[in-house]
Amino acid sequence: ADPIEMEILVRFVGALEILLCWLTAPIYFLLHLRRNRPVPPISNAILLESATELARKIRTEEYSSEQVVRAFILRCREVNPILNAVVEDRYVKALSEAHTVDQMIHNKEKTVEEMERDTPFLGVPFTVKESIGVKGMSQSVGCLPRLGVKASCDGDSVANMRRAGAIPIAVTNTPELCLCWESTNLITGRTNNPYDLNRTPGGSSGGEAALVSSGASVLGVASDIAGSIRLPAAFTGVFGHKPTPGYISLNGHYPTSNDENFSKFLVVGPMVRYVQDLKPLFKIMAGEKAAILNLDEEINMKKLRVMYMTDLGESMVMIPTDEEIRAAVKNSADHLKTKFGCQTEMPYIEELSDTVEISSSI
Repeated sequence: ADPIEMEILVRFVGALEILLCWLTAPIYFLLHLRRNRPVPPISNAILLESATELARKIRTEEYSSEQVVRAFILRCREVNPILNAVVEDRYVKALSEAHTVDQMIHNKEKTVEEMERDTPFLGVPFTVKESIGVKGMSQSVGCLPRLGVKASCDGDSVANMRRAGAIPIAVTNTPELCLCWESTNLITGRTNNPYDLNRTPGGSSGGEAALVSSGASVLGVASDIAGSIRLPAAFTGVFGHKPTPGYISLNGHYPTSNDENFSKFLVVGPMVRYVQDLKPLFKIMAGEKAAILNLDEEINMKKLRVMYMTDLGESMVMIPTDEEIRAAVKNSADHLKTKFGCQTEMPYIEELSDTVEISSSI
């Protein structure tokens, strides 16, 4: 097709999308006014502790692993009818594995120091995005032709978590084949945001974000190619990280591709409720490659160059960024500059002005 004709067509489609947004805005406003059943408040203090602290208390027998795992299972059962985040659970097996952990700790098979060194998240529950294999669990990834497909083995990141002593309790919802910024599909339906059930928790790791945000999970294994960890984390107020490609194995992830460039974009990464868990979870998921990341070295923040943007430039078919989001980005950059001495810069990248057109054509 002629490039000029294609650009005109894409801009027309973009303009049509904006028109539809304007026309449907009153409908969504009225829907937003209806009263939602609120997510129940957290009543168990265990759910308000970081995974790092829970692991410490399990090792020292202040908590039993079974007590902790049961608390998160009960919370999942409490919130999932409202959030629709769990695709398949393994609660019975998880409790059995927690019981085994407690017996091992009680029998003093290892010292507290050895457990911390060898299995830093011993007895702590975690959840997994359905696109990442957990042996015997659903891996349909919201795709009807894959309905009933089960993972034949653990993905490498999940296997690393198990070696660290963590216990998977459920796999969580995604859009079909992880290809949307919402988490809805024709198999398990729509996942809702714990803060407002009329809104999305984002995608494609929306099921993880909804559970972590609501206190039904403390550690999440997720994936990201174009915001699939970062957007849900932002939409639900939790912490997510898209690592540099190549450090956390993609083995066991579906969908996948034989294209050599695929692994330069898709990554598996951590999502957590408490920021102190982000680095230790990343280290575990990275496995042997964690050693080359120097994650325990202190960083000279003054040497960091932070580049930020508050929008993607001007476009006739782009919905503008909300002012409060612009302000939040700017305030974050200013904080890094004034508090830590980082070098901050808001660059102009001309090519990004065609972002909407490029994404629409895809």
